[in-house]
Amino acid sequence: MLKNKAISIISFFLLMQLIFFIIIGENSYLEIHDNLDSVIVWLKNMRDYKIFWDFNAKVPMLNGLNRNYFPSEWQIQNIIYYIFPMFPAYLIVYFSKIFLGIFSFFLLCKELGKEYNKELSLLIGFSFALLYGYTGLYFAQVSIPLIVYFLLKLEQTKNKKYYIYIFFYPVLSEFTRYGIFILGFLTCFILYQLIMKRILKKELIIALIILSVGYILTEYRLFQVMLFSNEKSMRSIVNLGEGRNFFKVTIGTFLGGQYHAQSLHRYIILPVCLFYFIKELKKDKFNILKFLSKIEVQLFIFVILNCIICGIYEKEWSRNIIENIIPPLKGWNFSRTIWFNPILWYVLFYLIVLKIKNKKTVTFLVIGQILLVIFKPTYSNDFGNTIYNNFFKKNTTMNYKEFFSEKLFNKIKDDLKYSNEKSVAVGFHPSVLNYNNIFTLDGYHNAYSLSYRNQFRKLIQPELELNENKRKYFDAWSGRAYIYSKDIGYEPIKEIEQKEINLNIDKKQFFLLGGKYIFSRAKIKNFKELNLKFINSYSEESSPYIIYLYELGENNER
Repeated sequence: MLKNKAISIISFFLLMQLIFFIIIGENSYLEIHDNLDSVIVWLKNMRDYKIFWDFNAKVPMLNGLNRNYFPSEWQIQNIIYYIFPMFPAYLIVYFSKIFLGIFSFFLLCKELGKEYNKELSLLIGFSFALLYGYTGLYFAQVSIPLIVYFLLKLEQTKNKKYYIYIFFYPVLSEFTRYGIFILGFLTCFILYQLIMKRILKKELIIALIILSVGYILTEYRLFQVMLFSNEKSMRSIVNLGEGRNFFKVTIGTFLGGQYHAQSLHRYIILPVCLFYFIKELKKDKFNILKFLSKIEVQLFIFVILNCIICGIYEKEWSRNIIENIIPPLKGWNFSRTIWFNPILWYVLFYLIVLKIKNKKTVTFLVIGQILLVIFKPTYSNDFGNTIYNNFFKKNTTMNYKEFFSEKLFNKIKDDLKYSNEKSVAVGFHPSVLNYNNIFTLDGYHNAYSLSYRNQFRKLIQPELELNENKRKYFDAWSGRAYIYSKDIGYEPIKEIEQKEINLNIDKKQFFLLGGKYIFSRAKIKNFKELNLKFINSYSEESSPYIIYLYELGENNER
């Protein structure tokens, strides 16, 4: 039933999404968490301030964080943001990752045994490529099948051209959240062959070295900061403590995956797998060894192991072991092996569906999974969430245009004759100011300098003394260096209760850090005590914000 229809089906859904995004434009509901509040704005700032290629330049957030703490200029996804304006770049990345994911999955499927079905590999590859997660690493997420394909072909053919492909692969990937695991898995495979089969393939050893060098060269800034900088990272004091229940996390990730690398496997793929395993176990007359020898079962065990690792990460003792053995990995999240489960689930799905003889069943399962991935409102499903927010839900969250409100902030900057003075945000994400090219003392970054973390903590200490939840949150991680207030959150909702708040900051520290302006979504009741001067309130018809602007007065040394 699907014969010769894969390209038409894929083209239909892609064209539907493209037309939709062109019509909706910047009124689309793009993911804010770990997206518009961070990486997208980092890339915009580096482009706008012409420091994308610079070494040791200052990015205008977190009081001028060093450029070397930000994403590499050699990764293709980042280059797209350098070349194109933000919203078009975002869509180019989204559609490019779909094509890259289909291509990668298609190539890998050709190497997965004698049986091969082009239509199935394209359609299941399409559903894999559509998957959502951490948008800043979309290319890394969908290109995992590509590096596996390169390694398999190198092992089979020994053709030296694959060394070149492997060397350049890191421009599609990222080291700390994907590369280090790929290198680890490859090392384990080499050791497995050596110990269990008494085979040592020099091609894979060379590939391991070449891939490592590729990552080091592509992300030389990361390695410079991590290994050769005298400046400590705030990750060196990350203390997450005892986490969630091991069994709840393990079972939860098995059933639902992890939101930064979603698999959406629970409703169709998982039942198909379980039905197949029961059937095969009966067919093998419960011969466990024969059952375990099947590649589908081995991939399923890999999935389960990744879920168990995710559960183990929640235990403080497990993180301490890693940190004591390899100190530079302090704060590293080794539970991200779970980010490899999406490709495992979809390869499993492909291998099992390949064996189903009923064509109508195959069509129902494959098309059903595509529809599920496209339309289910979930983290970073910008297409599904835009439909949901526009047609099925009371509009309380902000879309892209509203979140950044360029007209409003341009109006404020024009009124101030703004000239790169340092500012902070109260009641909204600092990335909104950064996007509008306003220099901030606050910001969101997962690995900025420890010295600045301590300086910023002094600034917000008066609030942390009153707000135990935020004190625990900031001291455990410190990634969000925000001006917290128990009276107002920073969630991007359109309407907030209009009330006056007490702002609890160290006014002397604000002065010492060079702060001048405070942009707030609420009136500050104690502004005079903080030696602030109220300038004006600002609003704009297309923006949900009302911004109350304050300026630091004179005589702030006490």
